[in-house]
Amino acid sequence: MDQIRARARLSILLLLVMALSACGSGVSSARTVSPSPTPRPPTASPTATPAVESHSVSVVTSDHLKLTGTLYGSGHAAIVFSNQTDTSAANWAPVARAFAARGYLALAYNYRGTHGSQGTFDTSMLDKDVSAAIAFVRAREASHVVLIGASIGGAATARAASGTSVVCTVILSAPRDWPVLPVTDDMLRAITAPKLFLDSEGDEFADDVQAMYDGSPFPKEIHFYPGVAHGLDMFGMRYGDDLLRRIITFVQTSAPAS
Repeated sequence: MDQIRARARLSILLLLVMALSACGSGVSSARTVSPSPTPRPPTASPTATPAVESHSVSVVTSDHLKLTGTLYGSGHAAIVFSNQTDTSAANWAPVARAFAARGYLALAYNYRGTHGSQGTFDTSMLDKDVSAAIAFVRAREASHVVLIGASIGGAATARAASGTSVVCTVILSAPRDWPVLPVTDDMLRAITAPKLFLDSEGDEFADDVQAMYDGSPFPKEIHFYPGVAHGLDMFGMRYGDDLLRRIITFVQTSAPAS
């Protein structure tokens, strides 16, 4: 009888050990490792794209070429977007719509010889294209003009801002000493309106952006984001929402839509 009782106790003990082992195994298997966040695709919308009015337009240059473009929204404060050469006006659409939804007139256009625009692409002529875009929005009763440019479009934007009256300027990932389109010290000193310089820390033109900031007068701001994204690709990174908010806040401070 004692042997039977001992065996019964041993069986119960074994069952308890097995149950505890199963519970421990269940806890271990329930653990999950969160995947590392990945950046959004380049030029993806940094926020939900608002629905705003837009239509195709033709921007006529001083040498009588028609540039293709898209006009978003309406208002007396206008934003002119100049793109980098490996993108088109369409890549500015999410940012342009965000401004249009806040009461701005926004124009994104294509340089001569690109994406349906007449003529032959010529880096040395980008100043004329930016000037044509500025004249276009002013002809639509825009009393305040803001210039935003990325990469080579940022260089063209800086050159244009030095020779005309604008309310503020935003420059992303722009080269300073690009052949036939340099941004000189005299040009930088001539940009007296507020300026916002932006880039990623590892971008090839990060030093140029810092130099342009250093060489320009106040008021001015500069901010670098982590990584190596260039120009418009920055809006597709994890910090894209912050980048867009930073630009919108800067523009609204200098040129309120109202």
